[in-house]
Formats: sequence, structure tokens, C-alpha cells
Amino acid sequence: MRAVGLVLALVGIVLVVAAVIVGRTGRRQPARRVVVTGQIVRQVGLSRTPLYEVAYPLPDGTWATTVTRAPLSPGGIATLGWSQGAQVPVHVNVDDLHDARLTPDSSLGVPGLVGIVLGSIGGVILVVGLVLSAVALVG
Repeated sequence: MRAVGLVLALVGIVLVVAAVIVGRTGRRQPARRVVVTGQIVRQVGLSRTPLYEVAYPLPDGTWATTVTRAPLSPGGIATLGWSQGAQVPVHVNVDDLHDARLTPDSSLGVPGLVGIVLGSIGGVILVVGLVLSAVALVG
């Protein structure tokens, strides 16, 4: 039983190390964004964090539209009162003007999510392996 616990602990350590490596290699540099005032065109989805079609001005005076997720807030309070024509802050990527969102850029990405999942699984396996080893050592 102690051997099984040690093997599980070793597997847990390997998974946690892999999670750190995957998370670090997947980290991307956040885009440089500027905040402009845009308008809600319409609500596209009816989820806890709904999608909105947003129109925002470009430097040449024309307007662009994008569909983006609303910012997270407790109970959706930030989006109460958002209706067609409501003025909202839009975060526009200065290197790609058609990349706009209602929230500042995050740097998690898919590799970061994979790293979190691997790390969580690895941590649980590590704890189980250590507990099994301790039980086998005592009893």
C-alpha cells in the first residue's frame, strides 16, 4: 500500500510540474488596449454573462461592431440597465482595431486553463498518495 501511495504522490508531483510548465508557456502578452465609449446595439445571448453586439468608433470616424461577452459581476449588476443605445466603455486593441471587448484583456488563454486543470488533478492525486503512504507507514 505504501508503494501505491508513493507512486500516486510521484504522479501528482509530475502533473503539478507539467501544469506549471504548460501554464507558463501558454502565457501571452496582454494586448495594448485603449478605452473608447461605444454603444450597445443589442443583446445576443441570455446567459449569466450575456453576449452583446457593441458599436464603437474607429480613429477614421467610422464605426465598427463586434459581439463580446459582458463583464463578470456579482449577480450581473454591472449589466443591469444595459439596453439598446446604452453608452459603455469598450476596450479596443491598438494593434488590431477590430479586436474589441467590454472587459480588459486577460492573459489566461487555453494553455492557462489546461494548466489549472492539470494542477488541480495533480494536487488531488498528490494528497491522496501522501495520505495512503502515511496510513501505510503508521498502520
